[in-house]
Amino acid sequence: EAYKFNDCRESFIWKKRSKGKNEEWVTNHFGRKLSLKEKDSLIFADITATGISLKDTLKDLISAYSEEGSIERFIYITIGGKNAEDYINQIIPLIVNISPEFKKTIVIYFESRLSLVEEDSPIKIKSPGTDLILHKSLPTPDFLIEDYKNIKFVLEKCKAYYASARYSNRNKHFSELKEFWSSLKDLANDGFTLEQALNEKSFFELNLSKKELFEKANQIWIGVSNQKIEQLWESYSSFLDEVSKTSLRKVCENRIYELDNYLK
Repeated sequence: EAYKFNDCRESFIWKKRSKGKNEEWVTNHFGRKLSLKEKDSLIFADITATGISLKDTLKDLISAYSEEGSIERFIYITIGGKNAEDYINQIIPLIVNISPEFKKTIVIYFESRLSLVEEDSPIKIKSPGTDLILHKSLPTPDFLIEDYKNIKFVLEKCKAYYASARYSNRNKHFSELKEFWSSLKDLANDGFTLEQALNEKSFFELNLSKKELFEKANQIWIGVSNQKIEQLWESYSSFLDEVSKTSLRKVCENRIYELDNYLK
């Protein structure tokens, strides 16, 4: 009662999409349960790739609030890409129109503001409009410290797979991962190198010196301690050492072996 938890309410909007015959996104299922009041602080969370689901959901919310209640603050928490900001910026004038007392919008990214792979992204194996990667993104140092702990982490097809896919059909998810790593192995057999593959996905280019990494880190993360950057350097330099000892083919074979065990 002291923290006003009894005043908090839960609302749900969910959608399931798939690509139609002409590669357009089609909404297959939709449902919602909303509890609205005056001057609501709306806290909303989702994984954001293209942002199409977010865009449609925001429209549904605006429509509901135009009939009942009003929005004072909008807080969006996401694992995903900057399309979240783009669509929220588009919707703010509509919020102000139905809620003149509207004060602010806050977008919070967990660990990284990722980049969405597009049709023209220079990546050999990709799913445009779906894959989220670290290349040209804005991650936290801690995210990179973990990412550089294993070559397969850096090479993985996507940094934020949709939770529903892993939850609802685990074997299908692992089969799709195996398909990606098998295709990457085929490229390795044709001469595609580990360094080339890593340069497509790695946040930092390969073979930076310690001085170069510190300079880049201090430009990206203003105010981050040298101790944290030192941890990042240790992870990155260990990663480079592992890269020098293996090949793309071997990394792919090890990952496929892991996935086969998951699928048993």
